[in-house]
This record gives sequence, C-alpha cells and structure tokens, in this order.
Amino acid sequence: MKRILHLSALLSFLFLTNCGLSTSDQEKDQKIAESIMGKYFNEIPPGDSAILFGAGIISTGMHEDGGPVYSSDGNEVYYRIAQAPHSIIVTRKQVDGIWTNPEIASFSGQYSDGVPAMHPNDNRIFFESNRPDSEKSRTKIHEDIWYVDRNQKGWSEPMILDSTINSAYNEFGPSVARNGNLYFTSKSEDPGKTMLRIFYSRMIDDKYQKRDDLGEMINEPDAACPCIAPDESFLIFSSGLREDSYGGLDLYISFKNQNGSWRKPINLGPKINSEADDYFPSLSTDGNNLFFSSNRAEKWSFSKQKRTYKEMKTIYSGPGNGRN
Repeated sequence: MKRILHLSALLSFLFLTNCGLSTSDQEKDQKIAESIMGKYFNEIPPGDSAILFGAGIISTGMHEDGGPVYSSDGNEVYYRIAQAPHSIIVTRKQVDGIWTNPEIASFSGQYSDGVPAMHPNDNRIFFESNRPDSEKSRTKIHEDIWYVDRNQKGWSEPMILDSTINSAYNEFGPSVARNGNLYFTSKSEDPGKTMLRIFYSRMIDDKYQKRDDLGEMINEPDAACPCIAPDESFLIFSSGLREDSYGGLDLYISFKNQNGSWRKPINLGPKINSEADDYFPSLSTDGNNLFFSSNRAEKWSFSKQKRTYKEMKTIYSGPGNGRN
C-alpha cells in the first residue's frame, strides 16, 4: 500500500480546440496558450486524492479520454478525443516553455483512433484504430493496434501489428514497457471466457511473440485498460465486476512477484475511484503521477440562485458534466 501513496492521481480530462476557429477565437486561444507553462499546464500536483486536471484548460467537458502520454522530456503530450464522427489523437508541444495550441496528430484525423501509448524511448507510439489494413478486408468496424515510428519529418505512416497480437476481436488500450513488451485489452478465443481480458506480447530480438493471456489473477472476473510500469513491476488496470468495486469501472493495482506471477489486485480506493467509470490509466514519465479518465459528474440538484441559460450551457458543456 505504501507504493500506491507514491502515485498522485490526476483526472485525464483533456483539452480540445475547434480546428475551424475564427480569427478572434484563434487570437484568444493563442493568449491562453502563451499563459500555459510547465509540464502539467500550471497544474499543482495533487496528493493522494484525485483532482480534475486543468479544469477549463485541459479538461473542457468534451469527451476526452485515453491519455495523456508524455515524451520523456515532457515537451510532447498525446491524448484522445472521442467524439462523432470518429475519435482523434491530439498533440501539443512545449516550445521555449510555452505550450502550443492542440493539433490533430499527423497520423490521425481520418479514422477512429485512440488511446496512444508512447514507448519510453520516445521513438514509437502505439494506438488503436479501425482503419482498413492491407492484410485483410473487413465488412465491419474493427479495432486493431497500430503504431508509428519517429523519423526526421515527425512520424511515419501508421503500420498494423500482425496476428501475433491482433485477432478477430477488438484490441485496444495499449501500454508498453521499457523493454518493448506490449500489454493490451482484447477477448479470449475460449468461448467460456466472454469478458474483456488483458493480454501481453513479449518483444524478443525486435519481434513480438504470440500474445499470452495475463492469467486468472488479473483477468477474473474481468480486466481492461492496462497501464504497465516501465520495469513491469506493477500493473494498473480497470475492472467493473469485482466485489469491492465502488460502482462502474474501478482502478486496481497488482504487483509482480519475483517469479513473474501477479499478486492479488488491490482496489485503489475511494480517494481515486468513484461510483462512475474510472479507466484508461497512464503514468507520468517520472512515475509519480497517475492520470486517468472518469465520467463522474458533479452532484448537485439545485442552485442557491436562479441561473441563466448561458450559465447552464457553461455547466452542461464543462468538466464535471458526466462525460469522459
């Protein structure tokens, strides 16, 4: 439990800017961007209880989830915005101490893409996508895990992982360890195991091996959205069917034994989990902060005074409105 207290919690509600802004809106956003500095956008790191991350700046009340993931120097951040007609991966960069306005990542924007995971060496990003691939044709929307590699121009064209990892089911929520081992969510081909489970694939000689189920200790009764420690010493994930759940999906942590087996998962408790869904955990580059998404909402049923339409519109579209 002592180790859990070293993980401060930040809700990863993220920041969204409309790409079709007017000149005045662009000028306004630029002024905001110029005032946002520091790795966490002026946010003061929390203690051992979850706080909203960058309310009104990062967390805007839109459907933001999946991330954030940072480069090792803290100057790049990537995250997902899950809105119709399709999800996108957004990025921002810190230049001379100032964060740029959000932009759609060079490898996203046409298909539904999500939940980026950056390799600790900064040279590869994994993500899920329903984009078509050249290996097989599909007649339905289907998510596989893809990746891009860093190059002189930025990022390569997206490449799909082969059938050692991807299957006939959806694969999503990748997380990568320092040694390249990849963890992700999918379903078992065993018809008796119908719930979501966490799988992993070992990287050996620069090649991924056939995926393995992480085992009953983690996957029963269900498990999803893995976040693996860089050294694979612990795993944080979501589950919604365990007896000690606070409601919806909760975040759990499991530590690895020296023999490679996993210990019984521990619920991260009411200071982090809620009655709503809490999921898609990710770690800061120094390992001291835990980001995650939540669709928890502010609990109030009346106001001390009558509100205007404009005020209610701000509340309905702002953070704490119950959307991710």
